[in-house]
Amino acid sequence: MACVERGIGRQGPYWHASAKGLLIERGQYKNGDPAGVWTQWLETGSVAKQTTYADDGSVLHEVTFFENGNKDREATYAGRRRVNTKAEYERIPAGTTRQWFPDGTLRSEENYSNGLLEGPSKEFGPDGSLLVTGQYARGRVVGEWKRYWRQKQLRWSGAFVDGKKDGKWMYWTQSGQLRASVEWALGVRKSDWKPLIAHKPLTPAERAKLAEAQCNAGSENYCADAGAGFLQKGCELGAAGACAAIAEKLPASEASQRDKLFERVCVLTLDANCSEKAKRWPAVIPEMEMGCEKGIAGDCERLSWWYSYKADPL
Repeated sequence: MACVERGIGRQGPYWHASAKGLLIERGQYKNGDPAGVWTQWLETGSVAKQTTYADDGSVLHEVTFFENGNKDREATYAGRRRVNTKAEYERIPAGTTRQWFPDGTLRSEENYSNGLLEGPSKEFGPDGSLLVTGQYARGRVVGEWKRYWRQKQLRWSGAFVDGKKDGKWMYWTQSGQLRASVEWALGVRKSDWKPLIAHKPLTPAERAKLAEAQCNAGSENYCADAGAGFLQKGCELGAAGACAAIAEKLPASEASQRDKLFERVCVLTLDANCSEKAKRWPAVIPEMEMGCEKGIAGDCERLSWWYSYKADPL
């Protein structure tokens, strides 16, 4: 089969093989843009990604896979839009976006409309139990949100109005005891944290031990606090912060593995574009914090992967 070269005016089928002769990528071009279904493979032979393009080169549907062949993430898009004067574009998410754990258990399910989160949002644990449920409207969190412990007990519940906390937020222990409440009014805290049961502060050693137990139980956001030895487990479970921490410690000689980890960070944080900027997380955290304060749901969502443990006290 003839193969066109990458470049202006590309037309027809395209494929790329590794130095070992293994097929790595295959697709076709139309009027210089990728069109139809493109497939990428790992050197093991398993499919890594399948992307469907419109005739103008915009992505319509994309699925990434784990090495075992199970789906990692699946999303649909309504074309693309220009983001600056340099002819750079970003995808416009539309419909339902889903993520899975390596064993095929559903991890999260969210809905988009014209690039903004819209409608119900759910997050699940490795055992399939519901962890988080809530709603979005025009990209902002709205209505009642609930988070559950791994044991399926309610952990906290509270309401949002146009992206801002509002009303009484309630917090429960793992055993189901109501432990505290906080009053909010459109993002402004109106009362202090009100503990309803006695709570003895944990020592650093006790906190590390608890984090280790939670990490081993599948609670990925605790793995970083359990110590360096648990970062790999946290990354495998889907903790973006753990993956980034591993990547940042890799030497320049392992740039390929580092890039793969940062790409996983992009996927886990639901960054549809996975740009170079998204790979430099520590440098852009202040920028995302400002965006979250302005009510940009995407920035709040990405920050939650880094700060959920600290922002959601035991």
